[in-house]
Amino acid sequence: MKWLKRLFLLLIVLVVLIFGAAAILLATFDPNDYKPMVVEEVKKATGRDLQLEGDISLTFFPWLGLRMGEAELGNAPGFGADPFARVGDVQVRVALIPLFRGEVQADKVTLEGLRVNLAKHADGKTNWDDLVDNLSRAGEEATEEQTAEPETGTSPPPVVAIGGLAITDAAIRWQDDQTGTHVSIDPLDLETSELELGKPFDIDLNVRLNNASPPVVADVKLSTVVHPDLEKQYVVLEDLKLAIAADGESVPGGHAEVTLDTRADLWLVTQRYVLDGLKVAATAEGADLPGGRVDATLDSRVDVDLGAGRAQIAPLGLGVMGMTLQGRVDVTGLEDDLRYSGELSTGAFSPRALIEKLGSQPPETADPEVLRLADLKVSFSGTDNSASVSRLSLKLDDSNLTGEATVNNFEKPAITFKVALDEMDADRYLPPVSKEAVAETKPAPGPATQSPEADDALELPVDMLRDLDIAGDAKIGKLKISNIRLSDISAVLKAKDGLLTLKPVSTALYDGRVNTGVIVDARRDTPAFQVNTSLKGVQIGDLVGDLTQEQPYVRGSGALSFDLKTHGGRVSTLKRQLGGTVRLAVTKGALHDPELARKVEAAVAFLQRRQPHTTGDELIFDSLTGSARIDKGVLDNRDLRLDMPLILVRGEGKADIAAETVDYTLKLSLTEGSPDAKRVVVPITIKGPFDKPSYGLDLEALATEAVRQEAEKAISRELKKAVPQQDIEKVLPGGLDKPLGDALKGIFGR
Repeated sequence: MKWLKRLFLLLIVLVVLIFGAAAILLATFDPNDYKPMVVEEVKKATGRDLQLEGDISLTFFPWLGLRMGEAELGNAPGFGADPFARVGDVQVRVALIPLFRGEVQADKVTLEGLRVNLAKHADGKTNWDDLVDNLSRAGEEATEEQTAEPETGTSPPPVVAIGGLAITDAAIRWQDDQTGTHVSIDPLDLETSELELGKPFDIDLNVRLNNASPPVVADVKLSTVVHPDLEKQYVVLEDLKLAIAADGESVPGGHAEVTLDTRADLWLVTQRYVLDGLKVAATAEGADLPGGRVDATLDSRVDVDLGAGRAQIAPLGLGVMGMTLQGRVDVTGLEDDLRYSGELSTGAFSPRALIEKLGSQPPETADPEVLRLADLKVSFSGTDNSASVSRLSLKLDDSNLTGEATVNNFEKPAITFKVALDEMDADRYLPPVSKEAVAETKPAPGPATQSPEADDALELPVDMLRDLDIAGDAKIGKLKISNIRLSDISAVLKAKDGLLTLKPVSTALYDGRVNTGVIVDARRDTPAFQVNTSLKGVQIGDLVGDLTQEQPYVRGSGALSFDLKTHGGRVSTLKRQLGGTVRLAVTKGALHDPELARKVEAAVAFLQRRQPHTTGDELIFDSLTGSARIDKGVLDNRDLRLDMPLILVRGEGKADIAAETVDYTLKLSLTEGSPDAKRVVVPITIKGPFDKPSYGLDLEALATEAVRQEAEKAISRELKKAVPQQDIEKVLPGGLDKPLGDALKGIFGR
């Protein structure tokens, strides 16, 4: 047993010697003596000046530790006198005994008062470019040395355990002269639990972000549990919680809060990042916000694989102001050839309630029950220079809209679309119109005068029209607008290089059909317009009555066609330059014009040698036909024909569209009675402004016409008695069957 005692004594001596040596070392060794050497080595490695202002202290047992006071690393040349980085206190300690077993057991690493100043000049140069270059060069040299002397064996990796990391009272400042950005993170506090390779650890981070312009202050809090798998280079962030509170004039409402609760899976090798169970809640408050407060939530899963160049957001659930948006988004070709696709749906929601939650009053509508239900579904896809909607489905109250659209070349978009609407009563969505408001909109009686507003310059977006490249068609099953009822509507729209065409436009309208086309030509400085329209079998009275909500001037089954052209930049110019043709044919109808009806009755009574009867407000007719040419804003009609029971009316005259005046003459004649009655013509003149013309009945002309007629009859009777038929034909070619007007016009002034 003596050898055992001797061995024990030997160990005691060794321990005493070790502790004695350590004590002597601590008493005689001063690490501050090596400051110049440390400064020199840092200068060689980084090219920067290092200032060690505080004392450096060492501990050897039971912790091998280093504690360094204030230190400062100089900035890059040209970036001012402020240091690149500065630290107040750093402490690192490693347990001594485990080192002999190849284990690294460090106490918590603490760092206090860290200050980092990052900057970029207007030319793009940063104050860390030189550090990156120098450190990269040093790393390459170290790699070459290791390659030159390869190790002959391998050893297991050391066991490393760190009691945690604590960074307190840190600050990072960022100034970008290229963008004018000035941002600081002050303070920054970071603390972790014990760090050991392959084992989970906690992270708590608190920072305050200050943005100079616009002024914004944001407090950010993050906490999570990190599960690392370094062998697979896979990290899981479990129970990830992030909270952001921001204040500033540019923040919606002046104050906003966002919280996130999720799980993140990160594949470091493949650069894959997964946020599973992602939950974000955002709240913004302020007097400027709709309703003073806005709440939003996000519930989703995000999978981004940079190695494969793809990303997926599925499922996606976004809630805001009582509305939930659900769907998915898939992205491929993140590095090149970007492509995306997805589906989104809102679910049923109330637009009226949404507007109220946004702090606004819903629009006043003629039907207060509209805007109660909406539902949107859309399927989309696209690239970095195109986008398309392959399926659009929108339900609004009782109406359903479906369609598709494509946009190519975002820089100069080329748009194609196709939409279909089943039915809609658009008047339900318009503001209610009271009888008093209708009365106020009617013009006051008197001469027509054009207000200055009526001659305003056209607000035509010429530049936008020239950039448009659109082709599409629309179909509507039933539509009611401005009290007009239309059905089976189809329209084709094309616009390119300033030429816009809307044709053909076809619709069923009041027992008939309308086909029209519109052309807007903005390729030149002065825009030009063209309208071609054809109506067949339309009940004109029903159409005009529903449109004006008044007694229509004309009713009957009508056919109307017109081809109009004009150009100009002002309303008055468009009227003055108007040209084209108009054709009208109406059967089995009536003219609602009380004044004209009285004039016609007076003329007929005169011709029939009776007293005028009390008339109604209408002139019933069998047919109304006519055509007109329009030149320089003046309509010229020469062939108006109005066939009524007992009466034939012919008309001719002009209407100045620019001046809104008319100068027209109607010529009446009886269609029943003796053949001579057809020769009697009664003129009625219509003159004055469109809204209040005056009607004239020339009684003197009527009397002269009556005398002429009686004279012709008398002369004809006497000639028949006194002159043989063959002799009458020598004097009057055609005999007495021909009117005597031409022969006797010298006598009666015709």
